[in-house]
Amino acid sequence: MHKKGDRVKVRSDLKADTRYDGIYCHAGMLKHSGKKATIVCTQEHRGRADVFYIDIDTEGYYWSSSMFE
Repeated sequence: MHKKGDRVKVRSDLKADTRYDGIYCHAGMLKHSGKKATIVCTQEHRGRADVFYIDIDTEGYYWSSSMFE
């Protein structure tokens, strides 16, 4: 499982309007496809999957671990 401070790479094959581990992928997230990022914060989402915030995302989208390579 990922944790704060981990370096990750956003999947280059992300698809908008798709759920990854139950987390919705918004079209605005696609601009980060293929880029490296650092996890800056984690939190539990609705009592199940962890969600992540990454440093390159200034919009504050939720990211799931299956959105990373």
